[in-house]
Amino acid sequence: DHGASWWWDIARHATIIKGNADEAEFLTGHRDEAAAKALADKGFISVVTRGSEGASWCEPGGEPHTLPARPLGPQGIVDPTGAGDAFSAGFIAEYAVGKGLEECVREGLKTSAAAIGQPGARPSSPQMH
Repeated sequence: DHGASWWWDIARHATIIKGNADEAEFLTGHRDEAAAKALADKGFISVVTRGSEGASWCEPGGEPHTLPARPLGPQGIVDPTGAGDAFSAGFIAEYAVGKGLEECVREGLKTSAAAIGQPGARPSSPQMH
């Protein structure tokens, strides 16, 4: 509602910017790896989720990379609710323990694929008490 310039103003202290392809296109005017590169050129580690095409990422001053989407289970997409949040959770879990960006994106894709292959917004996982 406020436009891209408003968003850039509030995001100026961010380290990582993660968005889906539509959000990245709104902010940069680009899609795919070009969007990841454009976000990184503004000084952010960037991650762009691209649905069935996987995800792209780029570090400031670097070149963009892409991993394909993970294969889905036999039922395919059951419920896309929470796919982006599941990706973020998988990514952050790896990033928090010092993993490289490729590993973080790979885990994000894995977690997102698990989430959309079942009903509800969260993949099943063993309880850890």
